[in-house]
Parts: sequence; C-alpha cells; structure tokens
Amino acid sequence: MLTFILTVFTFTTSVVAANKDPATRDENISDTSISVLTAELPNGLHEYTYTLTSGALNKGKILTFLLDISCKDFPSNEIAPDFTTSGYGLNSSPDSHFTPVQLEVPHPYSPGITITNEINWLAALIPGGTITDYKITSPLPPAKRKYTLEPSWETRWWGYDEEFIPEEWPWIDDFIVTGMIDGPSCPSDKPPVYPGNGGEAEEISNLLTYTVPQRDRWHVNTDTDSLTLTIHYSEDIDPKTFKTEPGWARSFFNPIPGSTDTVVLNLKKGKNLFKFSVSPINPAVTNNKNKHHRDNVDRDVFEIRKEMKK
Repeated sequence: MLTFILTVFTFTTSVVAANKDPATRDENISDTSISVLTAELPNGLHEYTYTLTSGALNKGKILTFLLDISCKDFPSNEIAPDFTTSGYGLNSSPDSHFTPVQLEVPHPYSPGITITNEINWLAALIPGGTITDYKITSPLPPAKRKYTLEPSWETRWWGYDEEFIPEEWPWIDDFIVTGMIDGPSCPSDKPPVYPGNGGEAEEISNLLTYTVPQRDRWHVNTDTDSLTLTIHYSEDIDPKTFKTEPGWARSFFNPIPGSTDTVVLNLKKGKNLFKFSVSPINPAVTNNKNKHHRDNVDRDVFEIRKEMKK
C-alpha cells in the first residue's frame, strides 16, 4: 500500500509541474549588477575584466552575457598589424567586422564571437551568484559598448501550446537586460549613446537614443520617486508618429527632429513600464516601404521595479 501511495504522489507532482501557467512566468534578471575593471598593460594592450552579480531579487537564471565589439571599418593594419583577431573560442563572425580582441585563457564559460560580432560568454548564473573572471585584451582603449544579459528559458514543465502562444504571455524578450559599459572601442565610432533594447536594424534602432539611462531594466529602492530620462531624436524621425506608454507621459516630450529632451517621470510602487516608439519620416530606410510597418518602428522599453532591496 505504501508503494502505491508514493507512486500516486510522484505522478501527481509531475502533472502539476508540467502544467505551470506560462501567463504567470517571471524570469526577472533585472536585479543584476555588471562592472568592468580596465587596465593598460606594459605591452600597450588594454585589459578588460567584467564581473556579474545576480541579486537576491532576481527570479531567473542568467544564461549568457554578450558584449558588442562590432566595428565596420577597423583599420587593423594600422593599429594592430600583429594582433590575433579571433582569439580563443569559436569565431562565427561572417565578415570580421569587429574590434580585435583576445580571449586569452581557455575560459570555463565557453567564450566566442557571434554572427552579430558580439563576444558571447555562457553564464548559467543563479540569483545570489557572482562571476568575476570574464577577461579580454584588445589594442583599443575603452569606450561605451552595448551589453546584453539573456535569461535561461526552459519550456519543460510549462503548459505551452505548441501551436499558439498568446501575445500577453511573457516571453524571453520581456526579461532580456541591455545597457552600456566600457569595452574595446571602434576608432570610427561616434560618441556613444544607448540605442534602446529593440532588435531593429541600425537605421531604425537609432531613431531614438538615450544618454540617461543607459540600461533598460533595473531595480530601485522604495524611496526613489522618479526616473530622469534624456532622449535624443534623430533627424529622420516623423514627430507625428512618436508615442508613449503610458499615454500620460506623452505631454512631457517635444519630439523635434535632431533635438534632445530631458524629462522626469514619476515612479509608482512595483513594476513601472515606459514604452517609446517612433517611425522614420522617410519609409525607404528599410526594405519595407510602409513606414508604419513594425520593421520601420523604433520601439524601446524601460522597466523599473520599485521595491525594497533585500
């Protein structure tokens, strides 16, 4: 009889686990701090050592840490004629349009260069954990570079329908964290600004850029009452298409092409979402001729969770 009861209990537990409601899923990794220590070595190279710390308020696991090193016109023969550009790890770049780097030591987190010219480290970092040894060298001095933290996304034990996922259900993009941090510069770079967290083509992504903040998801304590945001409007925006969510925030902005706004937005307790979008004045900037098509809209989301840190 005891064996039968244990068997039933195990079966019931598996069924419950397999049917967790995806609509309630929260893989938040926004309570993550990222820092970098830079140093100029005696041989003239620059060393970058990154540290990730996953805070106690995180609920998800950080799967990967990516750092943008793209550089279309790097004059490698002039700056670093003898520098190995591929370094350690898998180099999947289709065009080698990246700043030369070396991932010097066989790293336990499988570094490599992606097809979008980013360094990709496996993190597998749980809440409360820290990794301190993401290290690279480069002949180039520091400049602000975009980083991306991606959550682990296990679908086993979740009740997803293989043929239909409602738009309101949270998905991976709802928990990815992006921001700016020092990394090897690109000599042809303009002064760095944060392009936001959308995955649009560069021409679209740069319609709206930001100097404050330079990260899209983070936590603040309960005594923080507002968000200061400095937004830059490209010369190519169509001001009539500029939208905000929530709608009450729209009156704080004056989207003139080529101008800049600094605004202060109130924060409420819990999760605060601010969404900004705009289309180009010229629909020919992408392959899609309809300037209101989603491929022709720069969409950026900022998520601030206001709660007492543990």
